[in-house]
Amino acid sequence: MKHKDYFNGANQGLASFGQFGLRVLNAEPSIENETFVAIQVLTDAVITSKLKPYPTPDSEIIGDAELTSLALTAGTIIYGRFYDVDVESGKVIAYKG
Repeated sequence: MKHKDYFNGANQGLASFGQFGLRVLNAEPSIENETFVAIQVLTDAVITSKLKPYPTPDSEIIGDAELTSLALTAGTIIYGRFYDVDVESGKVIAYKG
């Protein structure tokens, strides 16, 4: 998917409400080469993912560059630019962006 300008109010609103699509993920094979803007936890889950900087992949990330075996409880929503999402256990909805 081509990169979107999330500072544009219309695109930011669309992405935050899942209008670019979603994937329901569980402990199946990981999703690679797709970017997600939010991960909603349906059942307690453990995920691993890399984070993409904004606005370009060449930008520097301030903070952690990846999540490794992060335990999340059901009902949690995390936001960012996630890619190569691997759900080790549990079930999540990953919103595309």
